[in-house]
Amino acid sequence: MTALALVAAEPPSIALEVFTAIPPWARAHAVKDNSTMPLFRQGEVAVFADEPKSIPEHGKLYVVEYGGNPIAPGHSTLTRRTCSLAEAHKHLKRDGEAAWSFRSYAGPIHWADGWYPDEYMMADKVLGPVVGIYAPSGSAAS
Repeated sequence: MTALALVAAEPPSIALEVFTAIPPWARAHAVKDNSTMPLFRQGEVAVFADEPKSIPEHGKLYVVEYGGNPIAPGHSTLTRRTCSLAEAHKHLKRDGEAAWSFRSYAGPIHWADGWYPDEYMMADKVLGPVVGIYAPSGSAAS
């Protein structure tokens, strides 16, 4: 389920390293929109640890993969996959129970995928945690 929600803006709490090359233990993700501003802008490249099915932690940024519509009619096993940068978010309900979601990082309006009963149910979508930005010149893009 995807939904929009108005939430209180929270200060960024994610530290990123600048990489001049993609390390062998990592992968790259091209950022396609501004949903992770101010960390990433459209066109920049996120570096993430190649750790599929990691158990997400609240407040951390991940590259997540979603299934899509079939690529061709009659080929239900072939689906277009999409990857997004999303923050894992733990929400405490009024009854004290926790509910989890992936949501866009930029605020105050977020898109969200959830609710999940716990973080373990989210792991199948995780490709790995975001650890930095790729800047081949050695400095972050201006």
